[in-house]
Parts: sequence; C-alpha cells; structure tokens
Amino acid sequence: MSEALEVLRATIAVLPKTADYPAGPHDVADTTPEERAREHAELRRLDLLEQRQTRPLLGYHGGDRILSAPQMPESLWGEGDEVAAAKGEATVFFGPPSSMKSVLLQNLMLRMIEVVKTPLLGYPVAPVDRFMLFALDRKNQILRSIRRQIGTSDRDHLNERLVIWDEPLPRLLDQDPELLAAIALENHADAVALDSLKDVLSALSDEEAALGFTRAIQLAIAAGVEVFASHHDRKIPSVQKQRPVRLDDAIGSRFLTASLGSVLALTGSPGGPVIELRQLKAPATEIGPLRLTQDFNTGEIKIFDQVDLRELIRDGRGLTASEAARALFDKSKPTPNEVEKARRRLQHLVDRNLAVERKGSGPVPSKWYPIVKGPHE
Repeated sequence: MSEALEVLRATIAVLPKTADYPAGPHDVADTTPEERAREHAELRRLDLLEQRQTRPLLGYHGGDRILSAPQMPESLWGEGDEVAAAKGEATVFFGPPSSMKSVLLQNLMLRMIEVVKTPLLGYPVAPVDRFMLFALDRKNQILRSIRRQIGTSDRDHLNERLVIWDEPLPRLLDQDPELLAAIALENHADAVALDSLKDVLSALSDEEAALGFTRAIQLAIAAGVEVFASHHDRKIPSVQKQRPVRLDDAIGSRFLTASLGSVLALTGSPGGPVIELRQLKAPATEIGPLRLTQDFNTGEIKIFDQVDLRELIRDGRGLTASEAARALFDKSKPTPNEVEKARRRLQHLVDRNLAVERKGSGPVPSKWYPIVKGPHE
C-alpha cells in the first residue's frame, strides 16, 4: 500500500464518528454537518486512489456489452413499453409552483418503499429496499405532505425503508459530483429523490454546473442508485402560454435535461384542481398525456377524465390516428407530431392483441378496430 493511502487511512481513523456509522442513517447526529462532510471527502478520496491503483482502465467487449443489453428498458414505473421511469435512467418532474410535482414524486416514493401498494396512474411501481429523500425545498411542507399520505403507517417500516435528509448539502453537486453517490451508499439507499434541483446546484443556467450535475447522476447510477428529482419551469411570456409545453421550458441549461431518461412535465393553474402531465422525454413509448387531480386531504393523485382509446374503437366504426389525436390532446387540429403519437398508441393496442389495423390507401387513412373475440375467449 502506498504512503498516500496509509496517510489517508490514519486521517480517517481519528475523525469523529456518528453513533451507528457506517450501518445506515443516523438516529442522533453526534457530529456537525461540516465534520461529516470532511469525513465523506476523505473516504471518497481514498476510494478513488484505490480504484486508480487496482482497477485497470479497460472497456468492455462490444459484442458482449451490446447483445447482453435488454431490448426494452427495465421499468421502475410503467408497464410493457409504456415507461414513466426506467432503471438506470434518471427521472425528473418539472412544472410551475403548486403543480403537484413534489406530491407526485412522493406518491411514487411511497409505492417504491411499499407503504402504498396500488399502481400509480394505472402503472405498476417496482419496489426498492431503501429510498432516500432530500427534502430541501420547504422541508416542513414536504414532511407534512408525506404525513397526510401515510396516515398511521408503521414507524419501524418507514425507518427501515426511508431515509430523510432535510439539511443543506455540505457541498453542491456541481462542486462535488461524487457527493450524491457517497451519501446514498453510506445510507444504503437504492434510490434517491432531490426536491428540488435548485437546492443542489450553484447555478441552474450555468453549463458547467449542469455538466457537474450530469456527472453526479452518472456516478450515482454507476453505483446502482436510481435518481429522481423535481424541478421548476421558466417563466413563459403570456403570448406563448397557449402552446404545448416543451423540454426547453424547464428552467436552466439544456444540459440539465440532456442526461435524463425521462422528463415529465406538469402544467396547469398553480393550485388548480386539474393538472396535465406530459412525458417530454421517454425511455420507450411515452405515457399520456394524462389529466390529474389531487385529493388535498390525503395527497393521493388520480387520473381525471382519462381518454381510453379502447373505448373509442369499441363502436366498430373504426378510428383514425387523427381522430385519436383530437381526443387524446383535446384539439380540433392536432399537430403532425401529436397524430404520430396517437398512431403509436393505437399500434400499441395492436401489439397487445386488443385492436387490429386496416391499412388505408392514398387519401383514405388507416383505421383501427377492436378485435372481436368469441364467447369463450
């Protein structure tokens, strides 16, 4: 072992420890955040030195790496090829204040730790052993919101499956990209949620800061930690508010969303009874758009007035992609992109053996019809 490693180990040995370090989250903090940050930094430097000395800088065999990869993303939240959140790909909810983004993130978290065992917005949620929530944006409101949702849940179950961090980070993630993975691993967390991005970065519009955040995500995912976050939108001029929400409506540098696997936008009147969810970036087939409503007493989020294409084709007259798009997007003149999204949704019914497509020709469009099954099917 090198002299540098020996010096680092000796330094770490005399640093103050918390009562149960390194078994998991702290019951009682016996050290200050500054002392813990110093300890974390020394541990990370030691790990990096050991990796550079022991791990060869080799890549993977191309054939093995590519052909062993799954053809469809592994879903954390979703079903089939409709994936709201995928394993190994960060997911962010963004929208204006009071647009349900934090509550929706909490709804997902409580299902991942199996406090709530029902699907979320009609899609199943995969469990994790331990989830860590960084409650940084108005932490008291976050904690009250979660308490409304869990009712009289088992305290021991929550202690085992959920870790709350509600103090400022010792360093911001763009300044210390290794910090997120280090904190998650120290607390034995399989997934983390940052609420919100503005509280963990030095400047949302700065490209260097955004690239540091990208690095933090990459290191966390490489360590086996799933990453979720909430984010804010930028102020849109009133003359543009009627247009569909876009990826660049998320506030800050374009690199903040460039590294994400899924981006879910929530739009509507702040605090209003109905909010629209659109998936602007998807690991596979996008979900939605969905209109959501929230029970403000319990925090539960449900689908409001959902358009079901299976119902629309059930009358047997056939449904075109343009007609489906008008229903899905609530528009008399959907855009070509929206028509294509509707066509993919109809094709998804075909793939699930729920509909059949009759190809059009020339000016006559294709139509989709229900599959008529026999009495014993």
